[in-house]
Amino acid sequence: MKKYAAFFAAIICLSLLCSCAGAPPDGGDSESLPAEIEKLNSNSNLPFPLALPSKEIGDASYYTYSPGFGGYWLHDDDIRITISGYPDVADPYHTKSYVILSDKYDLFGVKVGDSIERAASVLTAYGYALVLEDYGGAHYENGDVQILPYGSSGIIEELRVSLAVTNKENIVF
Repeated sequence: MKKYAAFFAAIICLSLLCSCAGAPPDGGDSESLPAEIEKLNSNSNLPFPLALPSKEIGDASYYTYSPGFGGYWLHDDDIRITISGYPDVADPYHTKSYVILSDKYDLFGVKVGDSIERAASVLTAYGYALVLEDYGGAHYENGDVQILPYGSSGIIEELRVSLAVTNKENIVF
């Protein structure tokens, strides 16, 4: 009987150790970001990296805060930042999208005021594929990153970047 008790105790201990292995002490996500997000973050001058946990944003008092359902927004005259669940809408809040409204910020060197043609050239060079083109602009994707340069007369007036998210529980906001 003692042999069985020691055997079961060893199995329980091993199971507990395996279930805790790799879990970060703060309960956060231990995995690194997908390469396409890392590449965008290192080649852009956004105020906060895309997919940054909201608890790491720090002092955002410079921006106007707007609450919403399933997230909130920080904004000023140059940019609108969406903070919401990522990678699923029910997950903890992260920086999920940006709407760039001036030439103060860039994505891969592409800014408001640049030509849509230049944006197409730069984005495809960075591995983005054109998935939709319409009257006001185009929709490019690389993995879970979506970039949409919008404008008229071939000039970018607004540059959007966002992360695709899941909605596993079909939450309606």
